[in-house]
Amino acid sequence: IPGMFASGHAQKKLGTAPTLMLGSVAALAQHLLCGWWVKESWQQCLMPLVAMLRGLGVAPLGAMLQRAVEDAGIAQAEFSGLRSALQSFAALVATILWSRWFSHCVHIGKPRRFHLGPAAVAGAELALGCLALGLGGAA
Repeated sequence: IPGMFASGHAQKKLGTAPTLMLGSVAALAQHLLCGWWVKESWQQCLMPLVAMLRGLGVAPLGAMLQRAVEDAGIAQAEFSGLRSALQSFAALVATILWSRWFSHCVHIGKPRRFHLGPAAVAGAELALGCLALGLGGAA
């Protein structure tokens, strides 16, 4: 949550694209560290510090979505309804997929491998974000 509060300030200082990418890199780093590095309790206590940086991508993403909605000529109320429906559907599907992935990791005796799934998604988010920012020219 502290990262979300600092997100707007970071966006003003760094710009939209760098702040969005910093949030994505932080998510990737957090999951990779949880999957491979964290073995002891003191290491787990350090993870919230990395997790705080993940919230930096909130304001830039919102600003980019708002700009895209305006450019497309979609009404704000219509966009809010569509976004809410998509978030609900994604939460339902994600719950099923991540539960299945965690079950598989526990079944093979490597529960920490679970973090590599979210790391892969964060890596894909970072790559697609870089591609979109490169094509869109947002800064």
